[in-house]
Amino acid sequence: FITIVVEPRVGEPVQLRSFLTAFSDSIAVQWKDINYVGRQDTLKAFQGSQRSISLGLKVAAFNKEDMTKMYANLNNLIRGLSAGTQLEQRRYIGGPVVKLTIGNWLDRTLCIATSIKIDTNPSEYAWDVGQPQFRDASTKPDPAGQEESESNQLPMLLDISMDFIVLGDVNNQLLGQPDADFIAYKQ
Repeated sequence: FITIVVEPRVGEPVQLRSFLTAFSDSIAVQWKDINYVGRQDTLKAFQGSQRSISLGLKVAAFNKEDMTKMYANLNNLIRGLSAGTQLEQRRYIGGPVVKLTIGNWLDRTLCIATSIKIDTNPSEYAWDVGQPQFRDASTKPDPAGQEESESNQLPMLLDISMDFIVLGDVNNQLLGQPDADFIAYKQ
């Protein structure tokens, strides 16, 4: 298990205990081509760089308590990564800026969330398919004559993939200073 913590700007931090199935940390550098009359080669001007993090997680529920916690955390995660923001009693449109912790690789690193994807494979992953209880349709207002069961009809195993772009919250991280820590390794 690895612990992933996503702290949205507004709302509670979300802690996911999960299996890490994929991880990528990349830095892309952008260059601009400059052409001069009389030069046959193209010169390059530095434009900037961008650090991206991609995660693949497998979250599982082994019992009813795990199911409750897993889906509560998942709802909080999606809420924290959505575009809406509520401050006091007003609602604003705001991007999903979070602080991301991935084990000891990243420690409360400022990021913007670019995507989240939730997959399940019904042919391979078990679902908690609680048995609905039927009553006489004349005693229940539900036209189907069906009562909700105590169990949810939800998958017990989910694959989650998330992508983030790291924002330098300290200018030294952007300028490549010798004391900048890109990985939160503690000595």
